[in-house]
Amino acid sequence: DDDKESKTLYNYLNWLQKLKDQEELKRLLYVGVTRAKVATFLTASIETADDEDSADGVSGSLWRLLLTSKTANSQIMRLPADSQAYLPAEGSHEVAERSRRFRLSLDAQNQPATDDTPASLIDNVQSPVAVSAGNRWERIIGLVTHRVLELTASGALPESARDPRVQTWIHHNLSQYALTPQLFDRAVARVGELLELTLTCETGRWILAAEVDAKNELAISRVEAGEVKNYVIDRTFLDDREEVRWVIDYKTSEPLDGESSADFTSRESEAYRDQLQNYAELVSGLGWERDVPIKTALYFPAIQQLSVYE
Repeated sequence: DDDKESKTLYNYLNWLQKLKDQEELKRLLYVGVTRAKVATFLTASIETADDEDSADGVSGSLWRLLLTSKTANSQIMRLPADSQAYLPAEGSHEVAERSRRFRLSLDAQNQPATDDTPASLIDNVQSPVAVSAGNRWERIIGLVTHRVLELTASGALPESARDPRVQTWIHHNLSQYALTPQLFDRAVARVGELLELTLTCETGRWILAAEVDAKNELAISRVEAGEVKNYVIDRTFLDDREEVRWVIDYKTSEPLDGESSADFTSRESEAYRDQLQNYAELVSGLGWERDVPIKTALYFPAIQQLSVYE
């Protein structure tokens, strides 16, 4: 009887420990998911199975725990390690372009750029997702629109935002944010509207279709006052017809109620004048083959207008 009672007690304590371990695992999963700035990726080594739904992961793993939730299970995207899903047609090229960061020294603006910037310099100023509570909606719309414009300019230019590729990019990038279904649908509609306005605008298509020396989300870093400063320029390209190199910053803002387009663009242009001047200096130091004048501008998809700095 003593042995039986001891065995029962042992099993009970073992069961309690498993429950404790399970709760600790849930805590770790919650912390990991809620601290993610962009998205959470769980990787797993799983035996190949004919039934895709049978890839449940190792017992006691975060992956297995996550799949016990019907909601999470229905929303998880299962991708193999070599998946090229959601990349543009020139996927590998686009990824290679975005992984580069040009580095300039403060006192050597005209030196050729290099692609060997240490990885430690990559995580500074313009983080992909840094959404504060006060302007969360506007920030999400702006960030996703910038990303989709980048992808749109990286391949064959679609005729409309209804293009399946564009819709895939919009949905995929918005899925990285914790939005309610209603807000998600609103965000899809708003980003799609901004993309449609850009693609139906002659100026917008000109900006996206340029190919000579064209760069999207151009990352540049340089040392300023002993610190590394990182910058990301939305779009730059060479207009070889006018012999001008353009530096363009996308702005998804729009006029306030009762504000005219002229007053709006004047206000925005003044607010970003120093930033665009700085971008022009950075771009001029990249050692391009053709030395041409640089023009800077803000492009507003919402009003289909390019505001050029003189």
